[in-house]
Amino acid sequence: MSVMKEVQTNQPERIEPRELSQRERMIVQMFRRLDEQGREDIIRFLDALLVAR
Repeated sequence: MSVMKEVQTNQPERIEPRELSQRERMIVQMFRRLDEQGREDIIRFLDALLVAR
């Protein structure tokens, strides 16, 4: 399964912005500004961190 397909299938319901801290909102905004390749790279990086736990 491709990274993008995993992202689409693993996305939780839409999070309301008021539920996030200022720092979390900034991270979400920065992630949304990335191109598809950048998003895939970030997701792979986070996945590697989680697997290493």
